[in-house]
Amino acid sequence: MPKKENNSSDKRQKFEDLMDDLNRSIKVMEILDSVPRIRIALLLLIYQKLSLAQLSSLLNRSKATVTHHLKKFEDLGLLNITRKDARGSIDAKVYEFNSDFFKSVQLSMDDLKSIKPEEAKNIFKTAIRKDQLIFELIKNIYEISDDFYQGIQTLLDTNSLENIQKKYFKSPISYQFWFLDEEGYESYEKLINEFNNKMREIVKKSTQKKPEEIERSYCIFHSFLPLKHIIKYDLRNKRFLKFLGVFD
Repeated sequence: MPKKENNSSDKRQKFEDLMDDLNRSIKVMEILDSVPRIRIALLLLIYQKLSLAQLSSLLNRSKATVTHHLKKFEDLGLLNITRKDARGSIDAKVYEFNSDFFKSVQLSMDDLKSIKPEEAKNIFKTAIRKDQLIFELIKNIYEISDDFYQGIQTLLDTNSLENIQKKYFKSPISYQFWFLDEEGYESYEKLINEFNNKMREIVKKSTQKKPEEIERSYCIFHSFLPLKHIIKYDLRNKRFLKFLGVFD
C-alpha cells in the first residue's frame, strides 16, 4: 500500500480512537449526574471494595435503590463484581471500580493537527462537552460539601463548639487562592509539573496496598482558571466581549 494511503488510514484510526475514548468519558460523566450515584462512586473510591449491604448501610438507602444505581455503572462495564460466601444472596456481591473508570482522555493541540480539520473540529467539540460534564461533577461534589457545612451549622444549635470540633470537624475542607501574572504562571507550570510527578508516585504507592489496608478518604481538586478568557464571555448577551485587545 502506498505511504500516503497508510498515513490516511493511520489518521482515520487515530480520529476514531480519540472519539471512542472521549465518548466513553462522556458516558461515565453522564451517569454521575445524580447525587446518589456520586455518593456511591465516592464510597467505592474511598473503600475500594464494598458489598451491597455495606453500600446500603453507608448511604442509608434501601438495597433496591442502591442496586438500581449500581446497574448504571455495571451497564457501562465500569465495575468488577465478585462474590463472597453468602449462599447466593444479593448481599454476596462485592463491587469495585475497574481500570476503565479511571481512564482519562487528555487532548493536546498536536492531536488535532494530525487529523483532518473537520474531524479535529468534531473531536474538539466532544472534548469541550466532556470538560463541561467534569465541571458539573465537581460542582455537584462541592454542593454535597455545602450540605455537610449546613449540617454543621444545624449541629451548632444543639451542641457545644468543642463537641463539634472533636467529633465532626477533624479534617476541614481547605483551599488556597493565587492570582498570577505571566511570569508567575510560568513559575507555577514548573512547580505543578514537579508536584504532579511526586503525586503520581504517592498514588502509585497507595494503590499497591490491599484494599482492606487503606481508606482513600481525601480528594484533591487542583484547578487552574484562565480568568481573562473566562470573564470575556457575556452570559446575558450570549456573546464574547471585545476588550483587553483579545479580539482586536
